[in-house]
Amino acid sequence: MLPGFDKIGGMSKRAFANLENLIDILMRHPRSNPIHSKDLEETFRLPDSQIRKMVSYLRCKNEPIGSDQNGYFWAVEADELNETRGHIQGRFRHLQAVDRGVEGAQNRLRTGKNIRQGTLL
Repeated sequence: MLPGFDKIGGMSKRAFANLENLIDILMRHPRSNPIHSKDLEETFRLPDSQIRKMVSYLRCKNEPIGSDQNGYFWAVEADELNETRGHIQGRFRHLQAVDRGVEGAQNRLRTGKNIRQGTLL
């Protein structure tokens, strides 16, 4: 089991059973010919959330799956994953900011200062 993945990464049994099939499909889609998530949803008859969990799981297993606005692709050069990493790191920074906000709310509640402060903007 991979760190951060409970059981099988929150995937359905069908999604987990199709991991190798997903790799086979992605390997036929280089960066110059990515495959859209909708096509994967139709192929596997799974919702987008399950496709994303499959991709995340495989990325955690060091599979070179890239993505951009055009879809998913199988990277053959290390630099092809730069955009994908930049996107993931941006999401990570956003989640860190959200976590800091939730932590601040916890502290307010613990100190009994559950009074709204200022405006949202």
